[in-house]
Amino acid sequence: RGKVQLPGWFSDNMVLQTSSEYGACSFLNGRAAPGETVRVLVCDATHYATAADAQGDWVVQLNPKPESALPCDIHVQGDDGAVVSAKNVVWGDVFFCSGQSNMAYPMMLAYNFSQEVATLKDPQLKDFRFFMTSVARTSEPQWDLPNGSSACGAFTPDSSS
Repeated sequence: RGKVQLPGWFSDNMVLQTSSEYGACSFLNGRAAPGETVRVLVCDATHYATAADAQGDWVVQLNPKPESALPCDIHVQGDDGAVVSAKNVVWGDVFFCSGQSNMAYPMMLAYNFSQEVATLKDPQLKDFRFFMTSVARTSEPQWDLPNGSSACGAFTPDSSS
C-alpha cells in the first residue's frame, strides 16, 4: 500500500475556512493507494473515513465549525498506520491573494517597513496567519504547492509582498 500524501497547505498553523456567513465548508484532500482507507481525526474528537478512488485521490468534507482561536491538531492516517499531522490549526476566514504584479514587490522596500512590521506584533493580530508559496509558471494543473503556513509571530515579512 502507498503512504498517504497531503498537499503542502496541510501544515502546522494552517487556517481552515469557518462555516460563518459564507456557508462554506472545509475540505481535506490527498492521495493514497487506490482503494486505501484514509482516516482523519480532528481536534481529538471528530472522526472521518473515506477511501481513495481508482486514481488514488481522496477528499473529506469536514463538519461546519465556527470561527475559533483555540487551536487543535488534525491527524490523517492510511492503512499502513503512518500518521501525518498538522498542529496549531484554527478555523477562520481564508483569503487568497495572488496574480497582481505589485505582489512581487518585497515589503522590506516599503517606505514605512519598520512600522508595518511592528503592527504584526499587535496582540489583536495574534491569530493572523500566512501561507507563502513560491512563484511557478505552468500550463498544467498542479496538485500541490510548496512551502507552508506560519503564525503571525513566526512570520518574517522581509521578502514577502
